[in-house]
Amino acid sequence: MAGKSFGARLGARLRARREALGLSQAELAEKVDISANYVGVLERGLKLPTLDTLVALAKALDVPVADLLGESRADPWLEEIVTVAATMPKQLRPVALAVLRAMAAQK
Repeated sequence: MAGKSFGARLGARLRARREALGLSQAELAEKVDISANYVGVLERGLKLPTLDTLVALAKALDVPVADLLGESRADPWLEEIVTVAATMPKQLRPVALAVLRAMAAQK
């Protein structure tokens, strides 16, 4: 897939996941509220979906958007740290960062 356009690579991932789930283009289209013809256009890489459509496709295909985009996944532990840190009050973030740095320095 290296020489293909981004749209073609995205389309191939959409098709592969849809087929792995045993869905027809029409069934996927119904789940996402788009036309079956548009699913075909996306799978052939002729057009790129809007962000909203991409998110809806990922949900319907039960995969993270990053998988459809072909991005490598981050370490799940790091993802959890980011999720927890995002909920932390801003005034506590420097303290949490200092604790993590101190722990990392212990090696």
